[in-house]
Amino acid sequence: MDVSYSQFLRLTQRRASVRNFQAADVPRAAVEQAIAAAAQAPSACNRQPLRYIAVADNATKLKLARLPMGTAGYAEGIPLMLAVVGDLSAYPFERDRHIIYIDASLANMQFMLALETLGLASCSINWPDMEQRERKAAALLMLKPYERIVMLMAVGYPDPAGLVPHSEKKSVEEMLTWM
Repeated sequence: MDVSYSQFLRLTQRRASVRNFQAADVPRAAVEQAIAAAAQAPSACNRQPLRYIAVADNATKLKLARLPMGTAGYAEGIPLMLAVVGDLSAYPFERDRHIIYIDASLANMQFMLALETLGLASCSINWPDMEQRERKAAALLMLKPYERIVMLMAVGYPDPAGLVPHSEKKSVEEMLTWM
């Protein structure tokens, strides 16, 4: 590989959840490049039960950003909002309903790391499992009955003057148990 472990580790350490963005449009080509990386993520039976909806229109973006209740103070400054949408029809059995969340999470991390290499930043936005908000989002994004939002993601160029809180990560010893 052309990428060493130390280079990869630096990339993962550099990526942070950014909530302060420059007032600049996010190039469509950059998002498409990051999606190409996301598409390489592992997926159960390679079904890839997800899609991304990019929302750049200010009015729609603001309506969407306010639905999860976790964007107070920065919703107005998000240049591009992505809705990560899972496709439940890919897994017809009840036992597999959670797979859209696993597959989307794997793809999303690759997407966010790819954004970082392109000079863009991101912030994962938790999606609440609340029926009323699900209905509002489905209407706003014209989702099919078998589609569910997995999460939202804010994307943009980071504001160099914006603060990013430091979150100490667990050590290897805290995360790994050998049996």
